[in-house]
Amino acid sequence: MDKMKKCFLYEFSDEIRISLGKVIRRHRLLQDIKIKELTEKAEISETYLTEVERGAYNPSLKTMARLAVALNKPLWELLKEAEEEYLALKKAGDGDPDNETGNI
Repeated sequence: MDKMKKCFLYEFSDEIRISLGKVIRRHRLLQDIKIKELTEKAEISETYLTEVERGAYNPSLKTMARLAVALNKPLWELLKEAEEEYLALKKAGDGDPDNETGNI
């Protein structure tokens, strides 16, 4: 990957999971959707959603697609926002979001 820009999902680190969780939670709260309502729409458990929002669980693509539909947002938009959130965290951490070590 020397000349290609690394995809932010290349290494699914703690920061990426946290960023993704923040984005999901932000959209849920902006739409005033309760956890129970979102989990029913997305067909996932309340515990699972809570852990995803905290950044503790790594949701599958299928789960992300279900959440996107339940939030009435394109999946790519949620991922893009998560990438932006991740890059902001990364910049605050070491100033080099594209470092080659993969360490965060």
